[in-house]
Order: sequence, then structure tokens, then C-alpha cells
Amino acid sequence: RASDHDFTQSVGEVRQGHHVCQDLYRLRQALNREASAVLDTMSFRLPGPSRSGRVMERIVILGGGFAGLTLATELDRLAADGMAEVTLVERNASFQMGFSIQWVLADRRTPEQGQRFYSTLKAPHVRFLHDEVASIDTSARTVHTKAHDLDYDRLVVALGAELALELVPGLAEGAYNLCDVSS
Repeated sequence: RASDHDFTQSVGEVRQGHHVCQDLYRLRQALNREASAVLDTMSFRLPGPSRSGRVMERIVILGGGFAGLTLATELDRLAADGMAEVTLVERNASFQMGFSIQWVLADRRTPEQGQRFYSTLKAPHVRFLHDEVASIDTSARTVHTKAHDLDYDRLVVALGAELALELVPGLAEGAYNLCDVSS
């Protein structure tokens, strides 16, 4: 039989999970609005013909976090229609859902349970490139990765944030990074 403490703790976790889900839902709505705004500003007439002879926009998305994945998913339908050639560049092989780290810290889940591999991306017409950006030449409209040169008509930089824990004395040694399960 569960004790009152266990029940109260479980109810608290459910409430916390509910708030996390609400926050994620609001984030997803905001990202969808931003992706729609990006789509609304794009004119798909600039580049040369595609393999099928149709004019195709070359779109490179740097970063496979929430913003990059949302945009790639939204652009998948344009790629399927031959209106865009979409490439998502990400240096990691998998996406670690940041909110799942709280459960890892509480020993309720393993890091692998919050991990999703980009190879299972549900945007079949988006090319996923597991590579790291080395430089961007905006005048030549080319992204140089460690292994490829990618020409683009549209470039989306969605690399996310990098924490600078060293700027707060003692933070790196005495705090958990809730954005990185490996830390």
C-alpha cells in the first residue's frame, strides 16, 4: 500500500508534468507561428530548375533543436511538392528532450528514454545531415560543414543557446545543466 507521502509526491509529479506539457504546448504553438511566418515570407521563385525541371528553393536549416525540427517538419510538404530542397544540419545524431532531464535527475527515467534519433525524423523529404558547421559564406550563399559545402537560397540559423556557466563563479561545479544530459 502506498503511503500518503508517496501519493502526495505522485500527485505533485503529475501536476509538474502537466505544467511541463502545457509549457511545451505553448512553445510548440509559438514555434508553429514562427515557422508559418517564415513560410509566408518565402518566395519560391529564385533558384534554377530542380531535377524534375521545376524551380526549387534550396533551404538549409542549421540546428536540430525544437525550432529547427519544427521548421523542417513544416517545410517537408514543400519538399514533397518539389518546391524546396530542405537540408537540416545537426552535429548530434540524436535529439535529447531537455524536459526529460528532470526525470533522469530524479532516477525515474534513463537518458535514453528522452532521446530521439534524427534518423527517425518524420519529415521524409527533408535531408538530414549529421555534420558540424565550420563557417558560413553569406556572399557566396554557402554553408561549409566539416565534410560538405551546401549552397542555399534561404538559410535558417537555429543553433539554440550555449550556456556560459563559467561566467557565474561556482555555477559549473555546483549546478546541474538541465539542457544537457551529459553534464
